[in-house]
Amino acid sequence: MLDDPNDNSELATSIKDMNKIARIIRNRRLEKGALTLASTQVKFSFDEETHNPTDVSLYQLLETNYLVEEFMLLANVAVAEKILYHFPSNSILRRHSTPKPKQIKEFGKLLNTLGYKFDYSSSKNLADSLDQIQRKDDPFFNKLVRILTTRTMNEVELSSIVL
Repeated sequence: MLDDPNDNSELATSIKDMNKIARIIRNRRLEKGALTLASTQVKFSFDEETHNPTDVSLYQLLETNYLVEEFMLLANVAVAEKILYHFPSNSILRRHSTPKPKQIKEFGKLLNTLGYKFDYSSSKNLADSLDQIQRKDDPFFNKLVRILTTRTMNEVELSSIVL
């Protein structure tokens, strides 16, 4: 429906409107320093009779994936705000801590030797750096940089919110 300019049904129009809103929300998150990282997701095809794998390919994210992601994040924030308001002493925050210092520093040095500026002093600077580290005709390189950056990240932490 998103890709069909001739579909003007009520449902298609609503989905297209939601997608416009999702893009605005996403852009605002990115402007504030949200990171767009990458993980390798693969898709397997199986033989219907034997159920053996017959092919493997990279999973392609579609515009609708981002639409759903934005509204899921928005719902999570709304619920977290309600919990914090009603149960402030029982609230927990899920967050990513700073990257692993040794790994991010080594990765930064590697990128610097390739001629790229890699600033990881804040989430916003890291996001901006990743957006600048691009090879125009090499999407594999661009994705690889984000995958390797992801590998320098620590696991998600849970912490109590203290008011």
